[in-house]
Amino acid sequence: MASLPAPAADHQPGAPPRQRGRSSKEDPHFVERFFASSRLHFIGSWRRRYATLLAALPPPPPLPAPFPCTCSTSTVCVGHRIILLVDMDAFFAAVAVRENPRLKGKPVAVCWGGGNSAEVSSCTYEARALGVKKGMWLQQARRLCPSLVLAPYNFDAYHAAGESLLRALRNISPHTDAVSCDEMFVDVTHVISGNGDVDAASEALAIRVRSAVAEATGGLPCSVGVGPNRMLAKLAATRAKPPASGVHVITANGAIDALGDGVSARDLPGVGRSTAEALLKHFNATTVVDLRAISEARLAARFGPKIAKSLYLASRGCDPRAGAAISAGGGGGEGSNAEAALGKSVGAQVSWGVRMDTVDQVHDFIDKLAAEAAGRLVLYGDAAGPNEAPPVLHRREARTVSLRVWRAVKGASESMRKGMLGHGVCDIIQRSVTTTTALRSSMAVAEHVRRLWTALRIPPEEVRGLGVHLSRLESSSSSSSWNFDDAATATAAKSIKQFFAGTTSAEDATFVGDPEAAAAAWNAIDSGDVLCNASELFELVRHASSNVQ
Repeated sequence: MASLPAPAADHQPGAPPRQRGRSSKEDPHFVERFFASSRLHFIGSWRRRYATLLAALPPPPPLPAPFPCTCSTSTVCVGHRIILLVDMDAFFAAVAVRENPRLKGKPVAVCWGGGNSAEVSSCTYEARALGVKKGMWLQQARRLCPSLVLAPYNFDAYHAAGESLLRALRNISPHTDAVSCDEMFVDVTHVISGNGDVDAASEALAIRVRSAVAEATGGLPCSVGVGPNRMLAKLAATRAKPPASGVHVITANGAIDALGDGVSARDLPGVGRSTAEALLKHFNATTVVDLRAISEARLAARFGPKIAKSLYLASRGCDPRAGAAISAGGGGGEGSNAEAALGKSVGAQVSWGVRMDTVDQVHDFIDKLAAEAAGRLVLYGDAAGPNEAPPVLHRREARTVSLRVWRAVKGASESMRKGMLGHGVCDIIQRSVTTTTALRSSMAVAEHVRRLWTALRIPPEEVRGLGVHLSRLESSSSSSSWNFDDAATATAAKSIKQFFAGTTSAEDATFVGDPEAAAAAWNAIDSGDVLCNASELFELVRHASSNVQ
């Protein structure tokens, strides 16, 4: 397989395709570069890696019984547990300092580039003390902190640290749930149970956990929140952050006090922007204390009984999600924790640097996004060796395909655009189709997405972003061995190159290599049974398909 061209000299390692003027229409490898260096793509890849780790682990024992309920909602609460939330401190920036100890004590920011329009992804507490914040443009960050040191992304190190964190926490409790590579819940009810002073034992365990995490990750710091449920553990972790001590405990009896004055209703689970706006408009409520003063009946009249019950319980310290058990078992089969970790949908989207002139450019972009999305339907294990293809642990198919388009708003001010290649002010348009046949092939997905695109009749020059998403997922019954992802791209591409020489018909094809294997490869391609999320492999398959009539 041809290697990608070397990045420009001013292109930092780990940065997306931000060379000046190098939008999607100028850079033929734009999509590949973007997903190789996108922070959001890393988050998705971590979820798949997490699922792989779970598949290799034995199932956890049943969760122990909770402690008896003592809260004000005892008529509906089923009891409380001891939940830890382990939240790594300034994770990306802390990894940068660990990898380069000379940065210790300095204001450091992790960015995808050094231009003014770059966005701060993470920063050390030394930088935060000077006003630098996550999500801030680098131009503003430099004004606040002229001595700011920039560090590139290091996704491999983040993956490794996340795995080390997970393993360290599972040594304490098998009931561990990774929200992300740097934030994990741990149910330690069984560890604490039997201790006379539960609160003191919980705090002591949290201190031990911090030490264990630092040892396992090479000194990376974390904050640990302890609570009777996930909601309060998360609130406790926020209060444990620097400059606090690193550990904060909210007891079951102290839940109401913890949700006192100053705690925003937005901090509760299920309270998003629209719900918060409705609470303010109809009840003049902005804090949890305000919310707690509203009866469940009044909330139900506005939001309906389900949301009202959730708000009523959450404002009193009872997590409405508490019925969902924390688990981290193994096995890659249907209904496994590995499958659950993969999520209910997969997709790929880009809304930075997207510029189009022609319909062909749009189609090419769609093909690459479809290949990326379809590749995420398959969960792979670790290869046995450097020359071995990774085993398939779990394979899924999709029933619903969605297209998302960022369409530039005519006449919108360019000052609202992030950098030269930001999407600016856009209308976001989404269209979906549900198919009668489950989809697993990137080519089949691309075909449906192209049709959705054509029906929108949007001029290509108005496109500022595209996304392909697959949902209504189900386990695949396919036994095809011709399914590849990025980890096996090189092997797959080499095989297909060997199978096909320039031909005009399947009957008269001159196959290179094993004719039977070549025929099997062609049948797999022809039936749409090849899953590939590497766009170069997709182009190779499409080229082979066009040569064989």
